[in-house]
Amino acid sequence: MPTTTATVFEMLGRAKAMFNNLHIASETLNGAISIVKSLVTISESAIAIVNDVKVLFEAAKELGANATMAGRTMELVVVLVAEDDIRGGTMATAMAASPNIK
Repeated sequence: MPTTTATVFEMLGRAKAMFNNLHIASETLNGAISIVKSLVTISESAIAIVNDVKVLFEAAKELGANATMAGRTMELVVVLVAEDDIRGGTMATAMAASPNIK
């Protein structure tokens, strides 16, 4: 089949269309890569948030344990002071005078 000017222009047109399709595919791929990078960043942020929540939860547990211990200590002090008060009040008087007891 002889090559004519029309055939050459037709082949150039097809080549241009294929190039445009490749360009569109490349842009689509770049968009997909950008989306994946964003998802990775979001995942890393979510992991950091979960780790922060774990730290806060552990701190809350420790605060709860400290509050429980403080409550038990206060219960013991109340019992001791009440017993002492029944026996004559020397401990209550000493505690009231102590600068460490508020």
